[in-house]
Amino acid sequence: PYIFTTDMQRGDSSNDVLQLQKRLNVLPQSAWYGPITTAAVIKYQLAHSIPGTGYCGPVTRQKLNTSADDSFFSTMVDVTVVI
Repeated sequence: PYIFTTDMQRGDSSNDVLQLQKRLNVLPQSAWYGPITTAAVIKYQLAHSIPGTGYCGPVTRQKLNTSADDSFFSTMVDVTVVI
């Protein structure tokens, strides 16, 4: 599985963001960290007792990197975005 080594936040655009979107089953997968990706990251964070900031920093990356078989990933397609 992909290993996340860089922090990511809303507005970023990179291959790391694309890999994050794939890991969290975010659709569409655009490599842009917008409101849908932010909402998916918050949902992931809250499900793993991480403060729901939407910022994919060291704590969130560590959890992503150590939970590649996490069944949570299969539930990420149902994300509601409020902007």
